[in-house]
Amino acid sequence: MVSGIDAAASGMISILNMTDIIANNLANVNTKGFKELIPAFKNLHDVELKEKSTDNMGRTQGNTIGKLSSGSALDATVLDLKQGTLNQTGNKLDFALNGDGFFAINNNNSEYYTRNGSFTLNEENVLVTTDGNPVLNKEGNPLIVDTLNHNLDKLTLTNDGTLYQDKKEIGKLKIVSFDKSSDIVNVGNSMFKAVEGATPKEAASCKVSQGYIENSNAGAIGNMINTITAARTYESLSKVIKTTENTLSKAVNEVGRVRE
Repeated sequence: MVSGIDAAASGMISILNMTDIIANNLANVNTKGFKELIPAFKNLHDVELKEKSTDNMGRTQGNTIGKLSSGSALDATVLDLKQGTLNQTGNKLDFALNGDGFFAINNNNSEYYTRNGSFTLNEENVLVTTDGNPVLNKEGNPLIVDTLNHNLDKLTLTNDGTLYQDKKEIGKLKIVSFDKSSDIVNVGNSMFKAVEGATPKEAASCKVSQGYIENSNAGAIGNMINTITAARTYESLSKVIKTTENTLSKAVNEVGRVRE
């Protein structure tokens, strides 16, 4: 019975971790370029269940009848990289990616990545994110948009990420992809960083649209349903613990009591 309490308790801890992840997804439903996280759980240990019976000779038999999980724990959080919907803005410096890929940006002299293509120009005409991080060109340098008084009327972008000002090429965005979602981690503010050993490659099949922004791929309805499911599961596990505690209490205080 004590093992039942342990299993239920580990399940409750897993549910708490799950609700933290869901809450983060819900908080970023309107964050541009956000990719939601999916919790992945692992089984802690399987306990063999054996049949307790005797044969015709009175010998105890212990045939295995199955396995019972002794609990679960959060194993990892997986990035869901599915495409978010595109919102047309008409802004010349709003870029959206179609397909697997990320814009390369410079953050504290290190290369980071983002799907949030809501860019602007700083005082040096460098293309930057809303946080002021320079957007990189294909050579890995800050991309400079040479315009006159920030006149962007003749600024155009082809679907391969090449920028033109009055039909003159001024640079190409560095757009990369990774072999698997586990190659990158979310570091906040719609930014991602490559894990150690992961190598970005050119996102050849990824297309760029000018005047569009990619919305978050986190769905409010789906995450709300997951919240309700988690709450019900947590409540059920807490009832398991209470029932087991009551059973243990009766076993200790009532079973075997000598009554006069």
